[in-house]
Amino acid sequence: MKISTRTRYGLRIMIFLAIQSNDNPVNVKEISSHEKITLKYTEQIIRMLKKGGYLNVSRGSKGGYSLKPAARNTKIKDLYNLLEKDQKLLKCLEADSCDRKDVCSTYDFWNGLEKTITDYLSSKTVGDLAREYKEKASLPMFYI
Repeated sequence: MKISTRTRYGLRIMIFLAIQSNDNPVNVKEISSHEKITLKYTEQIIRMLKKGGYLNVSRGSKGGYSLKPAARNTKIKDLYNLLEKDQKLLKCLEADSCDRKDVCSTYDFWNGLEKTITDYLSSKTVGDLAREYKEKASLPMFYI
């Protein structure tokens, strides 16, 4: 299970939007600047998050992006599934890719590790991480 910058940055963007006051829209330049992600890459990730149904879009001079209310309940595993192309820890764990899995001395170990990671990603939501971050950083509800 590889975790690309797209997934890492996508999660940071979601958390950033989750801690905004009153879910006010934030423009992409502010997101990019705050999270230290290039504007082009931020736009690419936001398109994916929008297509995934996680973001509201507001047009106009005060427009931008905000989380849809239900997006706070999004499991990190669901974001991972949206943003990652290669989702298996090892190639041999992909369906029908290993003809030795029944006799392999390490297959069950790697499969168990992947299940542990998947279970952990499924146990946390965007809202959980936003709350943990605010507590850790002692951030007010809004800080832009």
